Amino acid sequence: MLERLYEIPWDQLSHAYGSAGDVPDMIRALASDDANTRANGLDGLYATICHQQCTVYEATAPAVPFLLELVGDERVKGRARILQLLGDILVTWGYLEAHGSFDSPEERAQPEYQQALAQEG
Repeated sequence: MLERLYEIPWDQLSHAYGSAGDVPDMIRALASDDANTRANGLDGLYATICHQQCTVYEATAPAVPFLLELVGDERVKGRARILQLLGDILVTWGYLEAHGSFDSPEERAQPEYQQALAQEG
């Protein structure tokens, strides 16, 4: 289970607080037999890749296949909570989509901004 988790260059991806290098450990925590470890992993993922159940980040999409792998394994406890996280990811927005209204019209008109916004979609 989760054999390919560390093949993703997590340190090169970002989440709500910067480098996503900590995401694999949070995902792996979801497979723990210990309820507190699972809860901490889930809380961490909500804080970083599904921030405030509102925004997703560069590291969110690569995390999804591993979350689905955990949901599909009957040995994993707390699969309903992982499904809830996946559902919450589905209804989130990219950072610029969610917070772009706080940026100036001039900033939003920049080609780099428009490109980043298009990549979120």
